[in-house]
Amino acid sequence: MIIWHKNTELVAIRFHLTPETDITLPPNYNYGLLGWWLDRIRQDNPALSAHLHDGGAEKPFTLSLLTGLSPNPTYHLLRGNTYQWTISALYQPLCQWLATWLEKLPESLNIFGGV
Repeated sequence: MIIWHKNTELVAIRFHLTPETDITLPPNYNYGLLGWWLDRIRQDNPALSAHLHDGGAEKPFTLSLLTGLSPNPTYHLLRGNTYQWTISALYQPLCQWLATWLEKLPESLNIFGGV
């Protein structure tokens, strides 16, 4: 159970992702992560997703690149290796959405077709 105060305005979450298959990522894979994440929000709360996507130049969140990747023009996620991904929320409605989303998060996620 995830519990933080309803007025929380700053949360950081680190995911440890382990691919089930080898995956080659495009050089701009971070846009795919952003799109995947905003789509999760859109499915639950379209108004929040629209605000985050279209709400101006400053975004109230950060998404890290995957850590654990080798510095190479072609990124490969290797089956069984673990990679980290961090999401930070700097906005009370987004923090509350994250708490709800984490409660129902499945055991595995389909990001890039295999993580």
